[in-house]
Amino acid sequence: MEIRVVGEASAPFLSISGSRAALEWLGGHLRTASGSLDLASGDPDPYDYVVDRLEHAVTDGPLVVSESADRRVVRFTGGPWAFDTIAATFEHVAQEALDNHHQHVEHLPIDHPLCGPDSIPFVIEFP
Repeated sequence: MEIRVVGEASAPFLSISGSRAALEWLGGHLRTASGSLDLASGDPDPYDYVVDRLEHAVTDGPLVVSESADRRVVRFTGGPWAFDTIAATFEHVAQEALDNHHQHVEHLPIDHPLCGPDSIPFVIEFP
């Protein structure tokens, strides 16, 4: 499955994109206790860089999306509830969204329990 993650250097922000099947698969992948996957490469336009790898681990607390210092790896950590919720979000977007849709995950209220305050904002998009 081809999943692409690109980022913006001027402000922490990520775009996660793929086909409907790839985004649904990613939702299922995030339901496992831990794992990693290589991501699609290519031109990041209109963003600044391409992330090479996505890693995730179920820990505790809210979802935290972070990057390695060199921005080559993005990490998802958080408790089981956070992973179930974000996995369901990927699956729902893949199954129900209209074509050319994007889902802004960062637009949750500041006190929403899903994302931690240090989490990098991201959108889920179709290519």
